[in-house]
Amino acid sequence: MNRALALFLSVLAAAGVTLAAACGGDGGGTSTGDANTAIALTPGALPTPSVVDGVLDSSAYGYRARVPDGWTVQSAVVTSEMGGGDAFFAPESDNLPGNEVRTNISVLCDRNPPAETLDEFVQQKKELFESLSRMDVIVEDHDAVSGREAKLIKYKVEGETYQIEKAQLLFLGGGCGWNVAVTTRVGELEKYLPLLESFAESFELKAES
Repeated sequence: MNRALALFLSVLAAAGVTLAAACGGDGGGTSTGDANTAIALTPGALPTPSVVDGVLDSSAYGYRARVPDGWTVQSAVVTSEMGGGDAFFAPESDNLPGNEVRTNISVLCDRNPPAETLDEFVQQKKELFESLSRMDVIVEDHDAVSGREAKLIKYKVEGETYQIEKAQLLFLGGGCGWNVAVTTRVGELEKYLPLLESFAESFELKAES
């Protein structure tokens, strides 16, 4: 993963309010699903994913996953020659007024990562995120994601106008080094970890289905 994509993962929450506003309500997004699970889609540079019965199918990155009820999808929120990904933003009701951080789950495909093993991939990311956050990165074992061995890493990032906590699932498969992460305000990570786990359980690599 190049530094630009890594930085995206660290600061996505701070940009969340702007991105979500662009794809919510009547701002040009397309809503699908019933009234209780409406999902707004905003086309990015790549094909817009489809959402059927709350399950997002990404032809651009080759995965399927169930979108949390009431959350908003921003497709192709970041793209580069090295890969890209989508973001899923929590409802406005989950966020405090005036808070710079909007809780989100992000999915990043790092195409053809130099690491040949998961341990190498995790070590690369650990060192990179430690350089970005200047804090210790915690690495934990985790159940497989889409049948692939996975690790969980946690850390905090402090910016000039925001403080965030992140938990990220790292695994390899389908030509990508995958990073599936939840970003929250400091002190709220534990509240959203079950949602990350549920999202990960639904995550499926299409090439291996």
